[in-house]
Amino acid sequence: MRLFLGITFKDEIRDKIAPFLTQLTSESISGRAIAPENVHLTLIFLGDIDDSKIESLKDAIQVEACAFDLWIRDVGFFLSMRQGSTIYLGVEAVPDLMALEAKLQEALSSIGFKTDQRTYHPHVTIGRKIVFKTKDTLSRLREDAPSLRFYVQSFELIKSSLNGNKPIYETIASINLKDCR
Repeated sequence: MRLFLGITFKDEIRDKIAPFLTQLTSESISGRAIAPENVHLTLIFLGDIDDSKIESLKDAIQVEACAFDLWIRDVGFFLSMRQGSTIYLGVEAVPDLMALEAKLQEALSSIGFKTDQRTYHPHVTIGRKIVFKTKDTLSRLREDAPSLRFYVQSFELIKSSLNGNKPIYETIASINLKDCR
């Protein structure tokens, strides 16, 4: 089972991002925007996990962490010369978000999971293999990028599967965060 830990967005946040995804598609000659219902913030990608480990995984991720405000702003990209770029919305690395990711890394490590050791750079992927129509497209998109702030009260263990070329996400477990305000 292919799994990741992430923060899913409520419909009102997705509805504010959806027009930007449409704009991204119209400004591209190839690649694809993420479907609005699949927009999320990945905390930790776990990869293919044997079904026998799911219960211990669910137990381990019951970390105590504070709920927090999440800020989404700006647009960036990871360049791939061969396949187009991955386009993302930038997420401010607020201390409570970074603490949550660190606690999850530690909890997973304690039960033998090997996770990505690179520094966590929070972002919301909105397009894959994107090639823009013109050189100034990214500048235009940066001007039009949504600036959103919302309160995150939980994170999820999410199963990812493919239906044809379309990813389907299913929440396996939802973990509430503590209100520390």
